[in-house]
Amino acid sequence: TPSRTATASPTVTATRQPTPTPTRTPAPLVCLPTLLKTIALNDSPKGMAASGDRVYAALSNSSRLAIIRASDDVLEGTQVGPGSVNGVAVVGDKIFTNNRNAAPLSVNQAGSGVFLQTIPVGNLPWGVGGVSDRVYVANFADNTVTTINPLVNSVLRTTSVSGLPAFVAALPNR
Repeated sequence: TPSRTATASPTVTATRQPTPTPTRTPAPLVCLPTLLKTIALNDSPKGMAASGDRVYAALSNSSRLAIIRASDDVLEGTQVGPGSVNGVAVVGDKIFTNNRNAAPLSVNQAGSGVFLQTIPVGNLPWGVGGVSDRVYVANFADNTVTTINPLVNSVLRTTSVSGLPAFVAALPNR
C-alpha cells in the first residue's frame, strides 16, 4: 500500500575513496626436486628403476647395470650385460634390462644383480616397462612392442606399432 508520507529525495554526497593498503603477496609454492647427493657412475645413465631399497641405473656406454642402495646412496656394484643397456624395469624380484646392440632382454635377480637369463625380443630394444604380470619392451628398429610374462620369463606376443617406439610405461590392470 502506498504511503501518504513524502519520501525525501536522495542527495549526492562526496565519499572519500579508500586508500590502497599494500599487502604482501605470499611466495609461490615450489614443487621442484632438490639435489641431495650425486653418485658418480662414470658412464652415461639412460634408464632407471627403483624397487624396495635399491635403485638400478642402466649404463649404456659400459653395458652395465649399476645397483645403488637408496637408504645411504651407496653404489653397491655393477652387473655386466651383453650389450648397451638403455632401459630397466623391476618386476617382483627380477630386473629386466634391454641390450640395445645385442637385442635380447636380460633378466637379473633384484638386490644381488645375479644374471638369470636372456629373452629374445625385437630389433634395437630401447625402453622397458613392467608391472606385476607383464614386462613391455619397445623395439625401436622394427616398430614393435614385445610383451613378456615375468613369472616364466617368456614372450607372450609381439605387437606391431607405428612411429619408432622408444619408451613404454606399464600400469596395473591395463
